[in-house]
Amino acid sequence: MLVIRFDSRVDQAIVQVIHPPPRSITWLVTVVYQAGSYGVAIVLVALALIARRWEIARDIALSAAGTAAVSGILVALLGSRGGRPSGIVIHGYYLSFPVLQAALFMAVATAALPYLARGVQRLIEIFIALVALASAVEGHGLPVNVLGSLAIGWGVTAVVRLIFGSPLGLPSAGDVGLLLAELGIRASNVHPVSRQVWGVAKYEATQMREADSSGQMREADSSGQHIAIEVYGRDAADARLLTKAGRFVLYRDSGPSLMVTRLQQVEHEAFLTMRAGRAGVAVPEIIEARTASSSKDALVVIRLPAGTALSEAGAADISDVALDDLYRQLLTLRRARIAHGAISGDALLVDSTAETTVVSDFRNATASASPDQLDRDLAGAIAATAVAVGAERAADAAARSLTPQMLEGALRHLHRPALDPALGRSLRGRRGLLEDVRQRAARAKSIDVPKLVEPRRVSWPTLIMIIGTLIGGWALIGVLITCPSPSTP
Repeated sequence: MLVIRFDSRVDQAIVQVIHPPPRSITWLVTVVYQAGSYGVAIVLVALALIARRWEIARDIALSAAGTAAVSGILVALLGSRGGRPSGIVIHGYYLSFPVLQAALFMAVATAALPYLARGVQRLIEIFIALVALASAVEGHGLPVNVLGSLAIGWGVTAVVRLIFGSPLGLPSAGDVGLLLAELGIRASNVHPVSRQVWGVAKYEATQMREADSSGQMREADSSGQHIAIEVYGRDAADARLLTKAGRFVLYRDSGPSLMVTRLQQVEHEAFLTMRAGRAGVAVPEIIEARTASSSKDALVVIRLPAGTALSEAGAADISDVALDDLYRQLLTLRRARIAHGAISGDALLVDSTAETTVVSDFRNATASASPDQLDRDLAGAIAATAVAVGAERAADAAARSLTPQMLEGALRHLHRPALDPALGRSLRGRRGLLEDVRQRAARAKSIDVPKLVEPRRVSWPTLIMIIGTLIGGWALIGVLITCPSPSTP
């Protein structure tokens, strides 16, 4: 409020750059503003009513009404100019606050967002940004007024969600239990795992035996009938498509093949898991992989072997024998030309008693993989073991298990852009760890430290430079168009 109440130099500086827009695109700014603020809101309301999703209509109506009420209260308290002194004039701009149209659009959009598929959510979020930009460019409100109005709409919607609840989040344990029962799998103690990934909800549970003579279900014995469940909901295909598109734009390797449906995704994961098992890799047992329920959610159910995820095991519990077995599994996978595609401490299960390793989570696996994809798997293993047991032991294990050519290929990909996002998160706060491992592993194998391969097409500095160039071009076009033509003699 203090920023809005007084003349803002930030506003003045921004206004000089973005307003007025070049005449050649004025119509485009108007279309974006009108179609975004009015069109998107009307479509969302209409869809909620046509689909008879009364909870969506309720959230939209209450959010819009609450935003209008808060805006009215602010106008009554601060005046229509948001408390700015009456003598301040910025030509071409309405100084009113809140900017009611922007606030109402934000309220309607954010109220509907949780009920939409992930891809549609991203589209609506893009429209929010475009409407905010068009509002400021066309003079409907100063930039800080527009941002403040968006914050009002978002805040009111957050209160509505707090009161009535939000559909965001994972399916409940009860819902997953019902899905399992539909597949003929009886389970207890269903609970989400602590580490989740985008596009799939992960759970663990205890499978139960058949009913005994008294009709009571009995839990699995101590030999281990613990199961893992992956649920691919309506966002799974959208997440896969957006990930594929993003990698295609930003990376040279766009990743695994695109699965159009949820059923194709679970069938792909189950097939690659079983194919790796037939090649001799230690993998979990697939219990079921198919769709269930009227919502067509797809599930992969696996029987968890004994052991702990590498990311959760203590360094003292991970022996050198287990590390050697880890590389033995990956080399077997490599001989079968199967790239795992998501090697991290969560995908490697270590049994400290048997000193063995199991490879799980083949959702991003690729058959007939390229050499670079296979090398990235080894790089992921080196990075994951470095996080778990330290740089020295990780480097020694890699040098001990890999040939010089394999180690060189892995070290070329041993940096965060080439690793799985889950592994990248584990490396936060360990800035020099990967370079330390590279140096140690090369020294232990008596090879030169190879040059890193850049997997990205576009780096962040390049992207920032492109955005800066576009902004500068916008400003230059505006200056050239508004320059008066020289008078003729």
